[in-house]
Amino acid sequence: MSHPLAARKACALIDRLKAAGPVALYDPFGFFGSFAEFYDTSRIDIRHVFVQDVTRIVAVLAGRTAQASAVAAQADGRGQDE
Repeated sequence: MSHPLAARKACALIDRLKAAGPVALYDPFGFFGSFAEFYDTSRIDIRHVFVQDVTRIVAVLAGRTAQASAVAAQADGRGQDE
């Protein structure tokens, strides 16, 4: 994640996600926390967070409470606080 070649691509990804508007984050392997340590992800409008690992359900990622990936299909695109 911290390699200079990866850094350019990560910054470009963040720019694309910011431009896309509200997004859902699916973090099946638990890498988002480490990614967010290296890069400013606060510009991304993350509305929902989904995880695969049931022990991470209700963990807070990107300021949102993680939900089971099984409920992703039910997400309506609005944030948890709307």
